[in-house]
Amino acid sequence: MFTILLLAALAAASPIKTKRAQKTWGLFQTTMGEDFYRDFDFVTFDDPTKGKTNYVDQDTARNRGLAWTRGNQFGMTCDTSSIVPNDTSVRGRDSVRIHSKGWYGEVLVVADIAHMPTGCGTWPAYWTNGYGPWPAGGEFDIIEGTNGGWGNRITLHTDTDKCSIPKTKVPGMSDFSGDVKISNCFGGPGCSIQDPNPKAWAAPFNANGGGWYVMRRNRGGYAVWFYERNGNVPDAIKNGWGTVDEDALGLKVADFPFWNGIAGDGCDFSQEFTDHQIIFNIAMGGQWAEANYKNQGCESQGSIYDLILNQPEKLTEAYFLINSLRIYGPDGDAAATPDAAAAAAAQATGAVQPPPADTPAATVNSSPADANPTSSSTSTMTSTVTAPAQPTQPAPQSTTEPALGGAGPPAPVDDNSGDDGDDSGDSGDSGDSGDSGDDSGDNIDNSDNSDNRSDDGGWRGYWNWHWHK
Repeated sequence: MFTILLLAALAAASPIKTKRAQKTWGLFQTTMGEDFYRDFDFVTFDDPTKGKTNYVDQDTARNRGLAWTRGNQFGMTCDTSSIVPNDTSVRGRDSVRIHSKGWYGEVLVVADIAHMPTGCGTWPAYWTNGYGPWPAGGEFDIIEGTNGGWGNRITLHTDTDKCSIPKTKVPGMSDFSGDVKISNCFGGPGCSIQDPNPKAWAAPFNANGGGWYVMRRNRGGYAVWFYERNGNVPDAIKNGWGTVDEDALGLKVADFPFWNGIAGDGCDFSQEFTDHQIIFNIAMGGQWAEANYKNQGCESQGSIYDLILNQPEKLTEAYFLINSLRIYGPDGDAAATPDAAAAAAAQATGAVQPPPADTPAATVNSSPADANPTSSSTSTMTSTVTAPAQPTQPAPQSTTEPALGGAGPPAPVDDNSGDDGDDSGDSGDSGDSGDSGDDSGDNIDNSDNSDNRSDDGGWRGYWNWHWHK
């Protein structure tokens, strides 16, 4: 209590060191249905998580029904019909990973999602990432988790230990509903906040019809709001208004504030973060998913890679279904336009998402030339709203397995890698009314990032390999 009162008193008495960012946002891009084929690239580099994923290009994804539109919805999934050879010449199960062509500075993004991937063996994410050697430009995870278990963790990664979030919430300065798990934002662990709402993640989210995730990044810091489908949703979010007033959005789920020194005197948005891309991906396994597999109630399904390679029927819930993605910039502020030259240079050098040192540079597949050729490219980031293209029905899934290539990942690590067993009593059932008890023993005293991440079984390992995502 003394700490809270002291911080609040200092805030009232001290001049704000960084100008507070404005809170009115104007819509300048809408992506729905067919627009996703124009506004995103399907990337095909080797799976950085060291799992069993074969990311496919846009043509393959559409022809095989791994990416589709239905009305104004866009869907993406993994292959759910084939047995995949456990062979070094095969990278793994076909899946989809998309990166936005646009790079965004100060921005507010509203994602209306009807369904997110869930199930044993999966590691889905909706996130943003900068350019340059990871994590020099920063990474922000809005939706992320493994095996459909536990809850959604919202995480910020930086390449400096100068950025942190308060271990204790400060009324009027850092108000949010989530639980702080990691406080220092440096490197692989990052600083993280877990959403206690069970309907914000995995099977409960899907059963409830999904909802809206709102993400803001600007000089004031990063923040996330979540609204259930049938909950109390601000009209501007539910109806896709052209202007959003941040003060009308209510209580945040997660807040990573950079102003007034609350996140550390040296944490400067303009210095620590580049413009970011928006990314959706569905990884099959991967080291973090492996480490969490047993503690998240999946052991009865067999080994993680037997499930992924030989039990495609277990992966039918591993898909994103997105109603819309609306992107807002500071009203009338030219800072919303990213540095197109720098972004293009980063894309050309593979810095879009740096692969591990032992894998080839990223290969980025652009949308086909005939994909809505009259629309302006999102990389120019104009202030006008992008009109959605006319949607089409998904192509039927082929019954012929396409040729799979690429170098295989290393042999899987032991499922207990990094597992302290602290969650032995956690069923990990994705329908477990938001069991966030995976951190019941976490005192979050980790300003130096020296904790073991014994919670969640694999969080110690996550420290070491998250940059491979």
